[in-house]
Amino acid sequence: MRETWVLVADAGRARVYLADPSLSAFQLVTAMDSGASRRPTNAPGGRLDPLEAAHAAFAREVATYLHESVDRYTSLVIAAPPGFLGFLRHALSSAVSSRVTRIVNRDFTLAHLEELPALFRAHAA
Repeated sequence: MRETWVLVADAGRARVYLADPSLSAFQLVTAMDSGASRRPTNAPGGRLDPLEAAHAAFAREVATYLHESVDRYTSLVIAAPPGFLGFLRHALSSAVSSRVTRIVNRDFTLAHLEELPALFRAHAA
């Protein structure tokens, strides 16, 4: 059986859902939150500021979970805003990246579970 997982994430929260291949039904697998991403910070110079470092660390945490669970799904759909998506893409292992079948450059993290199918339909590739 082909298991499809859907990651809906931003720099502060991530939800992983089990979905049917048509993305019309979702069931929560896990939820992760990063309180660090909400702290305002300033960093001098060109280095990664503490807020960006927190976003990158959360992306690595999400990527690690996806990698450790890679045998539980065969297909992965990702919905994330572009800024966080960059951190996430950098953190994904090749095993996880090879399962990514669709990426939606949108933040769906505040959407209710029952709204997700319509959001994915509206942003079809």
